[in-house]
Amino acid sequence: MLEKKSFQANSLDTISSHLLQTQSMGTILRAYQHMVTIQTKDGDHLHIVNPTLGNGPRRIVLDPYPDEVFITLYPGMRVMFNPKYLHIDQTFFIQLQDAYLWTMPIVEKVELLRSNILSYLQACFQKIQFNDVLIDEHALTKQKIQQFFLKPSFANIASVLGLGSGSTPIGDDALCGYILSQRFLGRSPTLIHQLATEHFFQTTSVSQEMLNDVYHGFYSEVFIDWFKQLIHHPKLGIDEDILRLGGKSGAMILLSFYQFTIASLKEETYEHVFAYSR
Repeated sequence: MLEKKSFQANSLDTISSHLLQTQSMGTILRAYQHMVTIQTKDGDHLHIVNPTLGNGPRRIVLDPYPDEVFITLYPGMRVMFNPKYLHIDQTFFIQLQDAYLWTMPIVEKVELLRSNILSYLQACFQKIQFNDVLIDEHALTKQKIQQFFLKPSFANIASVLGLGSGSTPIGDDALCGYILSQRFLGRSPTLIHQLATEHFFQTTSVSQEMLNDVYHGFYSEVFIDWFKQLIHHPKLGIDEDILRLGGKSGAMILLSFYQFTIASLKEETYEHVFAYSR
C-alpha cells in the first residue's frame, strides 16, 4: 500500500474557495516544478503553487512547497476535493481548513509626473531585446507581433491571439502586456472587448484564463506588487520576478507592457498622468 503524503495549504483565494465548494473532482492538466494546474469537470482551473509565485486568482499556495514530491505528478491524475482538503490520486492529501483567505487589494489611483515615469520605463525597456525574447519563434510570428506593436488595431490584435507554441503562446503574452498597459494607465481596453466575448476560445485554456483575468482586472500577487513599486518605488530590477515567469512568457509580457505604455505616454500632452496600482 502506497504511503499517503500530507501537506498543509498556506492560503487560497476567493475564487478557489468557491470552486472547492461547488466542484467535487477534476484531473491534473499540467504539472511543472513550481505549479500544478487542476481542471475541474466544468472546465475551471485550480493552481497549486510555490510561495515564490504568490497568491492570485484560483491559486492554492503551499508553504513549504514540496518540489521533490510534486515533480512526480503528471497530467491525467484524478483529484477529489471539497472545502477542507484535496486528494490527488489517493496518494497526496492537501489540508485546506487552516489556510487563510487571500483577497485582491482595492484599486489605488495615483498621480504621476509624466516625464519621470516615461524616463524610468524607457530605461526598463532597453534591458529587454525583442529578438532575444522571440529567438525561438517562427519568422511569421515575429512579423505579426511587430505589426501588433506598431499598430494595435483589432485586426493585428486578433492576429496574435494564440500565436506561437506552449500552454501560453507568445502572442497571448504580448496581448497580456498590452491589456496590463491599458489598465495601468486607467484606460478601457476597448479593442479587447469583442475579442474577449467572441474569440478568446481560439487559444489554449490556460491562456484564456490568463487573458480573461487580466481583462477583468484580476491579478496575481506578483503583478500587484510590481504595479505598486512602479508607482511608489520605481527602480531598475523590480520586474525580475515577472521576467522569470514561464520561459519567455514573463519577458514578452514586460516587453509588450513597456512598448505600449511608453507609446501612450509619448502621445500625452499633460504634465501628469494617473496610474493604478493594480
